Amino acid sequence: MIPLYVINLKRQTERRELMSAHLEGVGISPIWVDAVDAQCLNPDEQAAFETLDNWGPWGVVSNHAKGCTLSHLKALRSFLSSSEPYGCILEDDVFVSRDLANWLGDTAWLDAQVEVVKLERWRDNKLLVMLGPVKSSYRGRALRPLYSKHSGAAGYIVSRVAAEAIVRDTRINVPFDHFLFHPNVSRFAKQSRVLQVVPALIVQGNEPINHSKRPRTNSGSILRFKQAWARGFAELHFVLHHVFNLLIRRAWLRKIDWRD
Repeated sequence: MIPLYVINLKRQTERRELMSAHLEGVGISPIWVDAVDAQCLNPDEQAAFETLDNWGPWGVVSNHAKGCTLSHLKALRSFLSSSEPYGCILEDDVFVSRDLANWLGDTAWLDAQVEVVKLERWRDNKLLVMLGPVKSSYRGRALRPLYSKHSGAAGYIVSRVAAEAIVRDTRINVPFDHFLFHPNVSRFAKQSRVLQVVPALIVQGNEPINHSKRPRTNSGSILRFKQAWARGFAELHFVLHHVFNLLIRRAWLRKIDWRD
């Protein structure tokens, strides 16, 4: 069975209890990974934190984003310490399909060339992503190449080769979900073979009723302009490439649903 690692902040005990009960209900036993807390860094984490850039091709890299990146790297290293060829990484605020255990328990659907499989659907009912033709299917869900940005890193399967490449990368200068799933701003996402499960097996939103939302940071107008320009340039840079793929019917714009 593909081992499943769940990232959780130690101080978020309610989220852990909620996620534990949810996973138990679908027959999955997780391996818990203590997230890197940007508010309380140990010396090693502080040193790693300071190596991450404050700015990248997607604009400002916030402290929250840096903490997420280091947490995912920690989970990936935990996976690499095992002998398994694939690992599944989850964040602690998701709903998972009751079928996920079957996907983790049978690797016959996995092509040996696949590096990352995105299991998640981002919570935006208007979102369209660019997907290639169906490569394979399993238990009523399709696997299709992902060619455009699809935010979120709350649920994915990664191969050992890909995980090794990620933890070796010395310059992750975008939020981690963009590093994995945004080929316009990430060399890894552009060069890797990434597949999307359709309908998705995972969606965010499994949070305690009284959870507190992360406060937004107010940046100056000049910084906001620079960030908007950086993001606009990143998207425009690939417009012709995307249009070409659409014209030759190599890819299609599709909404992604989540199905339990």
